[in-house]
Amino acid sequence: MRKLTQGISSQLLANELSLEHFGKIKSINNINSLFKAGSDSLTFNTTLLKRNNKGFVITSIPDKKNSGLISKNPRLDFINSINWLSDNNFIYSLEKGFIHPSAIIHPTAIIDKYTTIGRNSVIGPNCILTNGVIIESNVKVGANTVIGDDGFGYEKDSNGKAVHFPHLGQVIVKNNVTVGNMCTIARGVIENTVINDNVKIDDHTYIAHNVEVGCNTLLMSGAKINGSVKVGKDCWIGTGAMIKEHVEVGDEVLIGMGSVIINNIKPGYTVAGNPSKIIKKRE
Repeated sequence: MRKLTQGISSQLLANELSLEHFGKIKSINNINSLFKAGSDSLTFNTTLLKRNNKGFVITSIPDKKNSGLISKNPRLDFINSINWLSDNNFIYSLEKGFIHPSAIIHPTAIIDKYTTIGRNSVIGPNCILTNGVIIESNVKVGANTVIGDDGFGYEKDSNGKAVHFPHLGQVIVKNNVTVGNMCTIARGVIENTVINDNVKIDDHTYIAHNVEVGCNTLLMSGAKINGSVKVGKDCWIGTGAMIKEHVEVGDEVLIGMGSVIINNIKPGYTVAGNPSKIIKKRE
């Protein structure tokens, strides 16, 4: 969730975007994902609205029991709304970070003023940490790794031009994590990208926006974890494995090297192949 500097009328937003307003006029106070939206949240949806939704929704399929804006391309108009809110100073800037005195940072590393680095953490040569990254205690980040840049998110407008999706989230790397050399971890779009305690990440690994990796999971070299993937705890992700966006991987899953994961995996399973197949089920 990203809070706004002040509430804004949903009707004003409708006028600025030239979109039709439906339902009650609301005061919008934050930007949030659909399933975490509160009654004062701006969000978007590309499928049939669920009646339990509480947010103010940009959607192509209006539900008169909710409130929102009617759009031919909800994702694009959500991008336009964020850009308008940002241009007009309705979105809070990030808070200044803090670097613990015991942290060791190589002199060639680039650390922006919004980054926080905890006790006894080590940041290697030529690393870039940006956009409010939070590094907790006893974290080791290898050389030439980039953490906190925007992910690869675009939507095409009516002319076919790719429009960048603004990223408002952060990356949180929790305690005792190791991140190898030449890795990339993208910040979240709205929610954060989270690497939980004791995760170990090998060289050349890519982790996209909104990903969450559970405690004690190991990611081998060259693994690619696409946007909004949830990986459970105590997993093993083999060398060169790739996980499709929005997939959920349960706890204690083993993914073989070079595997391509396109469906959810239940806890305790071993899978391998392209596309992956179940090799072993939990006993």
